[in-house]
Amino acid sequence: MFVLLTAVALGCKDPNCNNCLKDPTVCKGCKVGYRLTENRCEPCDDSNCEHCNESEAYCSSCLEGFRVNQGRCEKCPEHCSKCPISVSTCTECFKGYKLTIHGCEAKLIM
Repeated sequence: MFVLLTAVALGCKDPNCNNCLKDPTVCKGCKVGYRLTENRCEPCDDSNCEHCNESEAYCSSCLEGFRVNQGRCEKCPEHCSKCPISVSTCTECFKGYKLTIHGCEAKLIM
């Protein structure tokens, strides 16, 4: 049986820490949107950042609907969930939308 231990279960002092091992004051891993800095969790500089570098403030991956460009998150076109090449080129749409030559369009429900 696999048990996922959270910061609450471990009693981590930092509410944004998801891994404090044996010492509740020493964080070893942070929640999405936070970076580890001197054993504590600091928010990423970009609110759309999923993972940011631990030693620097640049983003290494963004939330769905955004892409990384020079360490910052850029918004994809409307209803687009992935645009890895550029903000003008969508490769995947959010649920309920389909990719067309014009971008993401609502799927017709019949």
